Amino acid sequence: MKIQLLSLAMFASLALMTGCSKSDDDESNTNSGGDGTGRARYEWLSMNDKALSLDIDFAGNDSKPDWQSPSPADYESWMIYQVTLPYELRSWASEDDLMAVFINDKIRVVASPAIKDLAYSQTYETYILKILGNTENTMRQQFDYKYYSARLNRIFEMQTIGHFNPETVLGVDTEFCLLDLARESVDDIYPVVCTLELELPEELTEESDDTESYIAVFVGNECRGIAKIKAKEDEVRLFAYGKKSGEKADIYCINYSYYTKLKPTVSLENDTLLISLE
Repeated sequence: MKIQLLSLAMFASLALMTGCSKSDDDESNTNSGGDGTGRARYEWLSMNDKALSLDIDFAGNDSKPDWQSPSPADYESWMIYQVTLPYELRSWASEDDLMAVFINDKIRVVASPAIKDLAYSQTYETYILKILGNTENTMRQQFDYKYYSARLNRIFEMQTIGHFNPETVLGVDTEFCLLDLARESVDDIYPVVCTLELELPEELTEESDDTESYIAVFVGNECRGIAKIKAKEDEVRLFAYGKKSGEKADIYCINYSYYTKLKPTVSLENDTLLISLE
């Protein structure tokens, strides 16, 4: 069946979000000298020592929605979208979450997360959505993605404009991440959302494809934004969430359970900032 093939592809593409401790005999954690490797000029410290968490506080008070799946008999065709949550929501994901897609205010699919079994845990950040619909009578239509997080008690919403193209399969060969899902839904907590476009030092991008490295933004000890560093790519784009304009934020590189602080410190504004990190 086609849906089974999609699941296998999904399992091969999911990123591991759980942290791992480095070996006890790894002496490079706090090495700031020059040992011939570029990364050695950074001081790597344990996140546990500073009690840093990568969870961003998006807690709300929404009740679980009563979304009802539409009847396939009411529609001519379908599209299959494989979508992933943005990184700032992945640590909160659980098997009790729900996602729905509405087209022109009519519900077209309701789904629970696809479960990925890892060695010591499970992840729930991916959804396989069979979106029902008919041949379009208009040029473009409004798509509303709605995601209920059981652990956060919040419904996140994201709107896009698109087409219903029968039997389209999207998000398998290339990840389809709902990047704006949190940004559009948390004005009550974070009225300031700063878009950071960061140029990374070369020594932080010379990692293999299976290395888990992230850029995280902190205000004090509160995580306010996170994105994964992709191997061999020297730029990262992420949203930094502010409680008020002008908050000072530090930028860290996270490598497994270790971090290093990068320069400069930034001031969070409702704006886009282009920054070359040191």
